[in-house]
Amino acid sequence: MASSGRRGLRDPCAHSQVLVVGAGPVGLTAAHLLGSAGVRVLLVERNADVGDDAEAVTPDDEYLRILQRAGVNEAIHLERVLLAALAQLPTVETSFDTRLFSLQQRTDRVRAWLGPTAGGQAAAALDVPYVLGCDGDRSSVRELLGIPMQGRSCPDVWLVVDTLDDPHDQAYGMRHRNPRHPAVVVPGGGGRCRYEFRLRPGECAPGASPPFTLVRELLRPYREISVPQVERVVASTSHALLADRLREGRCFLLGNAAHMMPPFAGQGLSSGLQDAVNLCWKVAEVLTGRAGDPLLDTYDTERRPSLQAVVERSVRLGDVAMTTSTARARLRDLCVRTALRTSWGNRCFGEMRCRPDAPVRIGAVVPSLRGRTDPLVGTALPLPMVLHGTARRITRLDKVLGPGWSLLGAGVSEDDWATVEEAGPPADRRVDLAFDDPAPRDTSGRIGIADADGGAHAAFSRLTERFILVRPDRLVAAVFDAEDAEGVTLHLERFALQPLPNPLDTPATSTAAPVLAAVSSPPSGELS
Repeated sequence: MASSGRRGLRDPCAHSQVLVVGAGPVGLTAAHLLGSAGVRVLLVERNADVGDDAEAVTPDDEYLRILQRAGVNEAIHLERVLLAALAQLPTVETSFDTRLFSLQQRTDRVRAWLGPTAGGQAAAALDVPYVLGCDGDRSSVRELLGIPMQGRSCPDVWLVVDTLDDPHDQAYGMRHRNPRHPAVVVPGGGGRCRYEFRLRPGECAPGASPPFTLVRELLRPYREISVPQVERVVASTSHALLADRLREGRCFLLGNAAHMMPPFAGQGLSSGLQDAVNLCWKVAEVLTGRAGDPLLDTYDTERRPSLQAVVERSVRLGDVAMTTSTARARLRDLCVRTALRTSWGNRCFGEMRCRPDAPVRIGAVVPSLRGRTDPLVGTALPLPMVLHGTARRITRLDKVLGPGWSLLGAGVSEDDWATVEEAGPPADRRVDLAFDDPAPRDTSGRIGIADADGGAHAAFSRLTERFILVRPDRLVAAVFDAEDAEGVTLHLERFALQPLPNPLDTPATSTAAPVLAAVSSPPSGELS
């Protein structure tokens, strides 16, 4: 079982394949995804424990989908729930009160110097094939790699207050027009609520401890508050920054270590979790020899366009939503009320789904075949309910697909299946979606499914007699006819993808022989 590691680095796994730095939600999720794929992970955190802060109190559908893959179905106190889930993975070890002092990159591995945060003991040198920097906006990994961030910081100071025993129980966040103190109120369930106020100059400096009198004054229009009902309060500024590169050799940046954005689109944590989902399956593929290094380069090329779009939208939303101009606030409210009468407006404002469309067009995908580009390619696979097998069990499509590559045939013939299975791309699970069979059967090594409530028909009926290749991160890699199967295979061969065995049956093996050694002092931090 994975140890809690709360007393710091004692005997870290001498054969760890991936070092994950930072035990926030992104680092914990990355460790879980890797560990579930059979990768041996050491997760280190400089603090004594995970945080107790409420996270992502208005999660979107993609965020929840990612957490469900990590075995978590709730968002409140997310880090503690994720840590408990890690305890079920024998391939993951955690070590708290442990600091990363230095990194040295070599051809086949990274040497990381780790030691107790409080000092007093010699640092330990650990050689691992890969390092994931998930250590937040003040990332040690990013600093040691010398990777700058581009963008801008907002000078406005925001006061964030997490409260208990709160009367707000709405299922959505609310923005309040107050030219003096624009506010966002986000109920979190269970009596918790988050308030965010834009402060006026001189009211509180970033990082300073806000006086309770200020907190009480700001909350007065919304509720009465006592000191025990304040769970957390912090004054800070927001940033719109993106790292120059997300990969440096065998090291990667994820979450706030890679990007920071204002909170107004509600996509900060979700974007970090998507980083983990995009990268971790690729690392697992390379470690098990099923893919080559070029696959890891696609992490930056695939994530960067989406991250740039989300950061830019967050800035624009903040400029509009938190204006101190009465005239602009009235125009904003009129536009929002009008938008809420449309399906798009309801998704964006009513359901807080403000993520911009940024499909992957460059990377481990096949965007165009014979001059045709299907809009589903490079986007997340729809998640309808389906009937599975002759017992007609109702389940989500994600459950049917499993952890690896999947090939979904939408109403295709046996002849087409035979053509694709002979020349087609890799897939360790093949799924046959029948539109006209209410009792699908598993045949010829394929899983049979049918539409359960109209969702699958709505998502895939236009793709009848075509195949959908789905990556382990549930991104659609290709949509193709049987005659194009060989072309899809050739396109993906650049990544040396091979048919996948069950990753839980085949433990990952490292290309390097990690070594753990005590050293008197780590190097200065220069990378070789």
